[in-house]
Amino acid sequence: MSNFIRYYDNVLSEKQCQLFIDTTKNLMSNVNAIGIKHSGHDRDFYRLVDNLYTNEQRQLIENILEKTYKNYQKEFTFDSNYDIITNNWKIHYTPVGGYINWHNDIGGKNAEAWKRKIVFILYLNDMDEGELKFKYFPDVEIMPKAGRILIMPTGWVWTHKAEKIFEEKYIITGFYYDKED
Repeated sequence: MSNFIRYYDNVLSEKQCQLFIDTTKNLMSNVNAIGIKHSGHDRDFYRLVDNLYTNEQRQLIENILEKTYKNYQKEFTFDSNYDIITNNWKIHYTPVGGYINWHNDIGGKNAEAWKRKIVFILYLNDMDEGELKFKYFPDVEIMPKAGRILIMPTGWVWTHKAEKIFEEKYIITGFYYDKED
């Protein structure tokens, strides 16, 4: 029986990851104008939307998302052909001491959240802690590694959390959605 959790390494080079981190740091220096600061988790963190990045950076992520989805779909043959919404990804910056409590990535207060079917997390930096843990798959832990993309379904079975970190963390995250009728 599969848990449908997969990751693929080296989808971005270390140099490409660092370029996204550097761009994010530059953008965060003016975060009130360009980003969203969240305080609803255990520490403040920032989400910077994709349209703040260069066309080249956005195209690179779009290509990675398409390739990742195709690899995932080959491994798990499923009927739905989900939309790859490439203008939906965000970069999350989490400062030292941050962590995210147990959650899943479907549902919520808005209709958009119920259309989410698959989530991806693309790690931009290596870390010795801050692994992703799964409530119902206790033997699965995914360590943050620059250039690693994680992909999995969004439902309650894939409830997960990110452990407390002792260095800054940068990830790109987003969703694949049901196609519109």
